[in-house]
Amino acid sequence: MVRAQPVDVDRARRSHDALTAAMADGDDRAYHRESRRFHLSLVAPSGMARLQAMLESAWNLTEPYRPMSRLPLSEWETLHAEHDGMLRAFVAGDAADLVARAERHHAHLQRAVVGVAEAGG
Repeated sequence: MVRAQPVDVDRARRSHDALTAAMADGDDRAYHRESRRFHLSLVAPSGMARLQAMLESAWNLTEPYRPMSRLPLSEWETLHAEHDGMLRAFVAGDAADLVARAERHHAHLQRAVVGVAEAGG
């Protein structure tokens, strides 16, 4: 994360804190909103406008569905623990670790959402 500046790290930390608070409150709407803000804060310093636009588009498509609202609390907690690791990698400036963690996080989220859909959730 050569491009990440202290303001980017602060933004990522603040969005992670808001995400944690939404989870603690059990507020799935706030969680979805803050999850979007957190993930985008990790991508913004890359300067990859197309990637940012693709992520925003994906969030816009899933916004009405809010898949996190259909997951059990244990999944929320596990996925959020993954956010903790992603934030640590971002703050450390370890792009390779961040990408690896983000890939695992994405795969985990896909499995969880598909599992809910298959169960009729």
